[in-house]
Amino acid sequence: IAIIEATEILPDGSIVPGAASGIAQEVAHHAKQILIEVNTSMPSFKGLHDVVYDQNPPHRRPLMISRVDDRCGEPIVRLDPGKVIGIVESQLPDQGRTLPPPRQDELKIAEHITEFMESLVKRGTLPPNLLPLQSGVGGIANAVMVGFSKSKFQDLELYTEVAQDNVLDLCDAGKLKFCSTAALSFSTGG
Repeated sequence: IAIIEATEILPDGSIVPGAASGIAQEVAHHAKQILIEVNTSMPSFKGLHDVVYDQNPPHRRPLMISRVDDRCGEPIVRLDPGKVIGIVESQLPDQGRTLPPPRQDELKIAEHITEFMESLVKRGTLPPNLLPLQSGVGGIANAVMVGFSKSKFQDLELYTEVAQDNVLDLCDAGKLKFCSTAALSFSTGG
């Protein structure tokens, strides 16, 4: 039995996944029975996901992604309605991790990185919006994103494994044009 979280069930029986779709499409495909947990504590995440359905090796195709806003899949998880044995409602909020504020040494590293990027823009090596960035997870990565949210940079594009509160800070500061991520992990205060 597979339990799959959804934020919405569409008229065709497909689901809009929650904060992390992970391997939901594979689980839905291989499970004999599916229980859908509709989490009504969150809004529908319709349009946020990019779920890829692919063939088994050795017949997989390359994922044609060359820009942060490229998509190669669908925004939903397709299900066989005959496998669904029940739908339950949940109202449990997502439990994202609260990031500690950056330490002074992390902020100093972020300051140096921001200054270095500004110098590359000034020399013409990078465009004013830099190029697509890749952010990791952790203290220094968080500090760099905090630094970018206070910088002159605009229209930033970001790849990150996990979008955390610092991505929301970039949005609030009007700095972020697009973010591609595998999961959302926002704190309740986000």
